[in-house]
Amino acid sequence: MKYFILILAIMSLFFLNIKAQEIKKENTEDAWKFTGQAQIRPELDGRDFSNKTYPLTYTTARFRLGVEKNIMENISFMIQAQDGRVWGQELSPSNNISNIDLYQGYVKINNLFGQPIYAQAGRFEVSYSDQRIFGSSQWSLYSRAWDGLRLGYSTKDAKVDVFALTNSSSMPQINKVLPVSYSYPASMDSSFNVYGFYSQWQLMEGQNLDIYGYYDINKKMSNKTDADLARYTTGARYQISNDNFFGVGEFAYQFGDSAKRKVGAYLALVSIGYNMAPFKISINMDMQSGTKSGDTTYNMFDASYSTKHSINGYMDYFTDMKNSTKNLGLNDFFLKIAYEQKDFPVLGELTGHYFMSNKPLPTTTGDVSAFGQEIDLVLRYKMNKSVTLEWGGCIFLQGDLMKELYKSTVKTVVTYRDDPAFWSYVMLRLNI
Repeated sequence: MKYFILILAIMSLFFLNIKAQEIKKENTEDAWKFTGQAQIRPELDGRDFSNKTYPLTYTTARFRLGVEKNIMENISFMIQAQDGRVWGQELSPSNNISNIDLYQGYVKINNLFGQPIYAQAGRFEVSYSDQRIFGSSQWSLYSRAWDGLRLGYSTKDAKVDVFALTNSSSMPQINKVLPVSYSYPASMDSSFNVYGFYSQWQLMEGQNLDIYGYYDINKKMSNKTDADLARYTTGARYQISNDNFFGVGEFAYQFGDSAKRKVGAYLALVSIGYNMAPFKISINMDMQSGTKSGDTTYNMFDASYSTKHSINGYMDYFTDMKNSTKNLGLNDFFLKIAYEQKDFPVLGELTGHYFMSNKPLPTTTGDVSAFGQEIDLVLRYKMNKSVTLEWGGCIFLQGDLMKELYKSTVKTVVTYRDDPAFWSYVMLRLNI
């Protein structure tokens, strides 16, 4: 498949060259549209809370090449290849890691039945609002795209998407249609799918309401008797912007089953801000519930499909909430100051986080709940509409809970990793 995608990309570029005059014609409905992206990011990584080790240095790179084509009036298709790698991953200039794959590839039909309805099938990104529930995670090396179907309704004041997405599939695809090719008794279906909807409504000027819900079902039975996951998530997000004031409120609740445990978890967000151009200042409270040891229900809110890098700190300590918080959940209190001036190419963003667990961790000396403080500074330089150069520098000061989670014990001798952690990067992004 990867070689087919590469050959298709090369042929597409050749086709673009010989058909350049046709593509430039005034009526571009039937034109081929080519897109490309490059993201190169060197990083300095000292996030292990130990000054006795050297910080890691590495460079990641991601490249994409895509082509889109309108077929007839309301039908289009898109195919996008991607290569993501760490520099030197091949271990030799003469090796390769055969890393080209399909990132997106779909067919989309608009104006179904003469109405503002569209249908999309294939592999595509799923991203809504601030990506707190569903996000494409463009920061990461490979990002997130889904195989599935999506049916949408879109007008000026409302947008509603209904989707059926495949996380993973376990059912075999039979190439030789012979009765003996099929297992007997039939194999258990242990696929992982997500079904749901996301709607966005403009209530009036400056006021928007999102209502969403989804069901993720992982039919794998690790304990041989119960599906690993059969969980419902439903929530609403209200956003207001009036003159210089802006605010967001969001609440989501999860229920259902996780293996043999009932689920009862919540997410709550409150954000209040003021725009005093060229500065924007906001204070924020983001709570994701957790589970105490001994709880019979599973109370940790799991936002598995969100873009956590842009939500819970640039240092990414909380991208895997289950392990990084030991199921205790997360309370994130943060202040954000953003600088953006019209016709000035430099944008700045300073964020200060105070992280606590949603549920305390009992220790021999008492309960602890402070993960610590993180300070993130990001500067972006827009060289032009296609190229952005970005620098970021972050520091994390441990709290008692973080020290407790990452301590080591050797022959009754306890050693704490209690040095400040740091991380920095420079990133070049190009989009065409």
